[in-house]
Parts: sequence; structure tokens; C-alpha cells
Amino acid sequence: MIKLFEQYNEYNKVKDWLDSLDIDDYIINDDLTVDVSNNVNISVCGLTEIPIQFGNVEGIFDCEGNKLTSLKGSPKYVGGNFYCAFNKLTSLEGCPEHIECNFICSNNLITTLKYHPNYIGDKFRLGENPIYNVI
Repeated sequence: MIKLFEQYNEYNKVKDWLDSLDIDDYIINDDLTVDVSNNVNISVCGLTEIPIQFGNVEGIFDCEGNKLTSLKGSPKYVGGNFYCAFNKLTSLEGCPEHIECNFICSNNLITTLKYHPNYIGDKFRLGENPIYNVI
């Protein structure tokens, strides 16, 4: 399991984390946000948080099967599917603003659709969530 209990706030720490997960084709911007021209797969890594801030991810972004309680750090734009199922999310706060394809967020603890993406190109799957309040 990868130790991730702090936000990475230095260029070298961000780079080392990305490299340790075999994420490639990325640019670390001056503000330390990360743009990726490929897929990002950080699924089933035991993460309780996403320790860096992604900007744009041109491919798929997969953070399924972790222990995330927040989507803080998620990209603002995803060019493919966005997977965040099987976590411990109670809110969509921090989720991408724009997802070109599917948004799969099933099997969490989501209780409201507040903070949902502005655009989802295809399916929005929220099965197995205790949604009580629709915005």
C-alpha cells in the first residue's frame, strides 16, 4: 500500500508520487496542478485522499475501490470516463466539472446530488447510494 497521508506540495513530491503509480504523459504546472494526456489509474491503492490536484485528464480517471471520503484533488476536466465507485464518499464536492463520457459513482454513501458535474457526456451512475436530497 502507498503511504498517502499528506498533501504533496512540492514539485519533486508530486513527481515522485505520479511516477510511483506509473502515471505518464503529464505536466506539472507552476501551481502544482497536474494535467495528464493519458489515463490515470489510482484505483485500489488504499487512498483516503487524492494527495495532489489534477487539472485536465484527457483519458479515463479511475479512483475506484479506495477509501476516499472526498473527491478533492479530482480533475476539473475528464476526456473519458470518471470512476469513483466503491469508496466512502458522502458528497460529490470536488468532482470534475466536465466529464466527456460516463460518471460512475455507485456504491458510496452519497446523500445529495449537490456539486454534480456541469456536463456528463453519457451515463451518470449512482446506484447503491443513500441519496436523500436531490440538490
